[in-house]
Amino acid sequence: MPITFCSCVIPQKGQVRNVDHQILEFERDSNDNLFINGSQIVTRDIMTTNGVVHVIDAVLLSQEGWI
Repeated sequence: MPITFCSCVIPQKGQVRNVDHQILEFERDSNDNLFINGSQIVTRDIMTTNGVVHVIDAVLLSQEGWI
């Protein structure tokens, strides 16, 4: 079941599944910077009609669909 995940609800550390059902690790540091799988979230909470977008400083590759 899809959920909307805004940055204000991210605890110190946590996990969420992406659309490929892979686990993503979230972390908030002492300076309130947010990271997902070690990549920093540089723009938070862009509201869209079907969810929320968070821009990160890296590309997350899916483990699925590799040939």
